[in-house]
Amino acid sequence: MNRITAAIVAQAATQGDKLAREIMERTGEYLGTGIANIVNLFNPQIVVIGGGVAQAGGLIFDPLKRTMKKRAFPVPAKAVKIVTPSLGRNCTVIGAATLVLKDIFKSAKVVSS
Repeated sequence: MNRITAAIVAQAATQGDKLAREIMERTGEYLGTGIANIVNLFNPQIVVIGGGVAQAGGLIFDPLKRTMKKRAFPVPAKAVKIVTPSLGRNCTVIGAATLVLKDIFKSAKVVSS
């Protein structure tokens, strides 16, 4: 069974496929609208976009940022930084492992002598 992934669509868009480019553009616009809502409600200093979306680079980030700036309030839109995770592709696994370890150490009893 063949599966279409974000990576496949991004690769096709990079190679000039018109439909793939439209999918990436529209996806960026939808994400930009959602992020604009978050910026308007919570005024974050930074928004981190990870996973397969982050691997698409400018194909996603250009329409995302353009749409966010158009839909968010001007001052917070100008202040927020939209970035990819510094941990790269492993950020989800590292985050999950961190939560597990935190839970383990939280529930561990400290024995004093």
